[in-house]
Amino acid sequence: MAYDSAAIKFRTEDTHRNFPWNEITIEDPKFLSHYSVETVLSMIRDGSYQYKFMDFIKAHSRNTKLNLVGTYSNEGLICKQLFQKELTPSDVGKLNRLVIPKKYAVKYFSPVFGTENENADVGDRKTNDVELVFYDKFMRIWKFRYCYWNSSQSFVFTRGWNRFLKEKELKANDVVSFFVCECRKENDVQRFCMIDANKSGNGGTFMLE
Repeated sequence: MAYDSAAIKFRTEDTHRNFPWNEITIEDPKFLSHYSVETVLSMIRDGSYQYKFMDFIKAHSRNTKLNLVGTYSNEGLICKQLFQKELTPSDVGKLNRLVIPKKYAVKYFSPVFGTENENADVGDRKTNDVELVFYDKFMRIWKFRYCYWNSSQSFVFTRGWNRFLKEKELKANDVVSFFVCECRKENDVQRFCMIDANKSGNGGTFMLE
């Protein structure tokens, strides 16, 4: 993504891209036009580019929607919903964890062994956890520690969840949706996962706010 942004600024819009154009990245040239070459390079190096681009998108959104039912396809980008979870009071409470329904955890996520202690961390010998990586609709990366708690017999997101919860300002009854996406360009296919948060009452759509 950093290469794509730099390529727009230093070359032309039709140069090779790692990710195809979509409703979000099409705004990249407009965003870049507000900054000098040196500033763009600095934002890419210090990792602030996506944060500032996200703010720009929010301010200049055209209310693009993505239906959560079925498959969304746009110029080589194909996204299919895996499942969604309505947040419970405990998901947004002091436990700092999101419970993933067992049927979805077993079907879509990597297998993990259990731990006897819900407070166990990576260093605990009985814990076998994995780090799951997702992109949101602004192509911002979110990383979650995913593990299984024997005591409550539940699959959970722990580390990383509280940050996502606060930054998206989520509350009970809001919905979190999970997608698998593929970028296709000629014979090249790149696969990644996406996560989206919808406020209760939004009607189940991807919405650029």
